[in-house]
Amino acid sequence: MECDANNLAPALPEVIAGMFPVSETDPSASGRAHEVRSGCGCPPVIAQCAYQESPRWAIRAILLVALALCLALPGLSWAAMPIDESPAGSLNSPRAIQAVTWSNFAPADWVTALPVTCSVTAVSDVGFESGSTTYSISQNGGADWSAWSDSGLSTSNPDLFTNIVTVTGLSLGDSATQNQIRFRMYETYETGNLAVFSPSYTVKVDATPPAAPQELTATPAGWTNAASFSVQWTNPPDLTGIAGAWYKLDAAPTSATDGIFVATLTSISGITPAANGVHPIYVWLQDAFGRRDHNNASSSTLYRDTIAPESTAIPTHRCPLPVGTCRASISGSRSPTCLSIRTFRRRFMHRLTEAFGCPTRS
Repeated sequence: MECDANNLAPALPEVIAGMFPVSETDPSASGRAHEVRSGCGCPPVIAQCAYQESPRWAIRAILLVALALCLALPGLSWAAMPIDESPAGSLNSPRAIQAVTWSNFAPADWVTALPVTCSVTAVSDVGFESGSTTYSISQNGGADWSAWSDSGLSTSNPDLFTNIVTVTGLSLGDSATQNQIRFRMYETYETGNLAVFSPSYTVKVDATPPAAPQELTATPAGWTNAASFSVQWTNPPDLTGIAGAWYKLDAAPTSATDGIFVATLTSISGITPAANGVHPIYVWLQDAFGRRDHNNASSSTLYRDTIAPESTAIPTHRCPLPVGTCRASISGSRSPTCLSIRTFRRRFMHRLTEAFGCPTRS
């Protein structure tokens, strides 16, 4: 007969006697010793009984003492059985938490565009209460949590024991550690539904393009006849890191790809303006996931001049002939003196001036 801890009284002597058989260890003694053994695995109890007028009552007393000892021992099945007394919704419910397996949380990698979608799979050996799933969000590393919500939540059940939860439309800030989400649902038991809670999952978000380059400078910094320029800068903080930069000469960019991309970290070299003059240059950054924003461009200026300066001085040329002693012989005409040079200046003197820079007389 099995012991019943929940129904101890009233107990008939015959019932107790069946649970605790009694045997005499020394039948010949006047004060005979009785050994009482329980069918529940209790250690034997030996008592001395004096059979004078009512030995039956003595036996009953021994049985009651043995029963009390059995109830106090942890070896009995009902004393060793853990009892889940946690209220519904408690995180300290060992029976509920041990019965659920959580897996396949997504996203496992960085989220690069908003809004965020999260999903998780829960498997229970007893099944889940329909329509009981909710979630909670923390944006400060788990220090504070939002109220439980089912906004944007949907579930699917491939079988009676599996619950796939998806939450859409989450707006989370950029962070590698601060965004967390957890889920709550209810398992179905014969005695009622018990709340089960998922672990806290971290959601890594970097949905913002890099900020503008800092301290952008050009080399050479002033006017130069060099054909090639370079620019340098300091990168702003970025969660996933800078992977390259875009640049454009002479006009501001009108789109994120309106320029030339260079896979670099903090400088671009080999920039060659097509013509002399002043050339503004615009630089904007791209991160490891390809996000860039031309509105976050910084600018500098390149100055190029490859033409040598022109002299403003009047050129002086030495006339090969002394002034006033010019002689000219022209075939078919007489040889004029300098005093008669006026008569043929109209025809020849301009050639002498172009060739020798000779001064003329009026």
